[in-house]
Amino acid sequence: RAGQRIGFGGLHIVLGADGKIAGAGRAKVRLDLMDVGLIVKDRGSGQPRALLDRVKMSIYPGELVGMLGPSGAGKSTLLMSVLGMLRPTGGYVLLNGRPLNQQYESFRTNVGYVPQDDIVHPQLTVREALDYACKLRLPPMSDADRNEAIEKTLKQVGLFEQRDLQIGSAEEKVLSGGQRRRVNLAVELVTDPSLLICLL
Repeated sequence: RAGQRIGFGGLHIVLGADGKIAGAGRAKVRLDLMDVGLIVKDRGSGQPRALLDRVKMSIYPGELVGMLGPSGAGKSTLLMSVLGMLRPTGGYVLLNGRPLNQQYESFRTNVGYVPQDDIVHPQLTVREALDYACKLRLPPMSDADRNEAIEKTLKQVGLFEQRDLQIGSAEEKVLSGGQRRRVNLAVELVTDPSLLICLL
């Protein structure tokens, strides 16, 4: 019907009065953790050990959530469960009210993930890293549209002036450590994800 909104994984369209598409965009993502648990066998004793114990949390579109805790508290394990890299042994991870494992492939390109370690090649320039990310992860687009997305993202993370510098590494410094982290973030932001998970 006219005005009806239809979702396809990470995208939604709105139907017009003539049955044609009146609008389209990325779907907003609500994330719900419902009693998420993860039990594994201890390597030494072989006894069951709970890494996650009935975690409950809801994150609404537009929210910024920080997770703090000591080393070994389960932060990374929880985020790996949210990303679908680990399958919980109990409870559910829901995206927009549906289990993640039932729609992971359709939402996978709509979720950004910045790990603790650098994910960019140190030999590339900042601009080249974002260009490759666009070519690998976005639908085909014109050079002008791709360059516009790259420049917008570089300005957003404060790296526009460094766009033609080689990224380098901790051993071969060109960019500072903070600037390299922002390149990692920019590689995810350039794809315009609905959900962005960062490990710091």
